[in-house]
Amino acid sequence: MEECYFCKNKDIILFNEHYIFCKNCTAIYTIMSIGEERCEHFADKDEMVVVERLPWFEKFRNISEPYVFDTATPYGTICSVCGKEITDSGW
Repeated sequence: MEECYFCKNKDIILFNEHYIFCKNCTAIYTIMSIGEERCEHFADKDEMVVVERLPWFEKFRNISEPYVFDTATPYGTICSVCGKEITDSGW
């Protein structure tokens, strides 16, 4: 990924092998493969953006593309649109 998923800024930092930090909106996220459990928002996708920290500024949080929140559920990730738990297959 060459630009931030949320604000499209190109000033991003890759860290801990898989994570992305955006200097502009302060989002922290990674990209994972989707497992078998998925919702309609990820039905035709192979990958998902998994958010560790949402953008600081509210205006960057309202994007049209779905993403998932990293949570402490058995599956670990929840769709930003419908709240359904989604499995991941890792990186």
